[in-house]
Amino acid sequence: MRNEKFIAPYIEFINENFETKEHLFMVYGNDTFNVPLANNVVDNTMISTKKINVFAKIKKIIALYYFYFQLFIRMKEAKKIIIHGLFDRRLVRLLALFPMYLSKSYWVIWGKDLYKDILNPPKTLKQKWRFYIESKVKKNIAYYVTYLKGDYDLAKKQYSSKSKYCECIMYISNIYSEYDLPEKKTGKITILVGNSSELSNNHNDIFDKLIKLPEQNFNIICPLSYGPKQHADKIILLGKLTFGERFTPLTDFMPFNEYLKILADVDIAIFAHKRQQAMGNIITLLGLGKTVYMRNDITPFSFFKTLGIDVFNVNALELELLDEVTISNNKKNIKQYFSKVNLVKQSQNIF
Repeated sequence: MRNEKFIAPYIEFINENFETKEHLFMVYGNDTFNVPLANNVVDNTMISTKKINVFAKIKKIIALYYFYFQLFIRMKEAKKIIIHGLFDRRLVRLLALFPMYLSKSYWVIWGKDLYKDILNPPKTLKQKWRFYIESKVKKNIAYYVTYLKGDYDLAKKQYSSKSKYCECIMYISNIYSEYDLPEKKTGKITILVGNSSELSNNHNDIFDKLIKLPEQNFNIICPLSYGPKQHADKIILLGKLTFGERFTPLTDFMPFNEYLKILADVDIAIFAHKRQQAMGNIITLLGLGKTVYMRNDITPFSFFKTLGIDVFNVNALELELLDEVTISNNKKNIKQYFSKVNLVKQSQNIF
């Protein structure tokens, strides 16, 4: 698994609810987020090579290849291999060289690892070669893990695969919890735009829709602490120029409880991603009774509809708030599906 903010809570969840001796976590990537210290965790996270000297870089390269040697040995011994986000090219090459491992492998689809070639088809010879190798691996992985049936169907079609479907919400960040939050502070409508500074948030499109609304009695909160800083700076400049003091960027990581207090003040959340993304945020917001807009041509939109949860098309943007009946219904359905009990059950089915 690549180290991300939801990885540490996931490892702790598995170790609390399942036999630790049956699981080994091999974590790579940068050290932005802490990795739990546990006997069943191999931590290969490191600081960026830009911040270290030549000798440290050599040491890092040696450690990296030792990690993949360990990974190869562990994959050979393992009864099951669960890949959290299939991004790493070294791992893809390893699986391409040893395809016998694919029959016991599970690909936990994160989103970008599926959609990058759907939204931006390979053009150069190098890109096409990479896609060819990845396609061979993804086609023959035994199981696709996701709770979005639409993503499973897309993956099967993209890679002409016969892989089986494993339904699982996977991460603690996707679990809904009851929160005792403060009451809304202001009388103005508060709008949350996006979840990060990633380009896929399409902030420009949302800002353009908002500034054209006849009613402008709203404030904007824009989370930008996660993703490219240069792009965050551009969004901050655009937001300030467009909305002035009504625009508030969130540029620093904050504890989840502090972030929840901000979400408590939100009335409407708008996400313009062209693929599955920001699901942890969206689940929390729906569970809090907030109005959520997203594109209606992506898999989460139809998924929420099948659960009986009301979400709205970003291309029909209004400042209407949900009525109490809809809020109650959304909360009930979110709470029922995105529960710890369901996550334990789904995880047990995979294990």
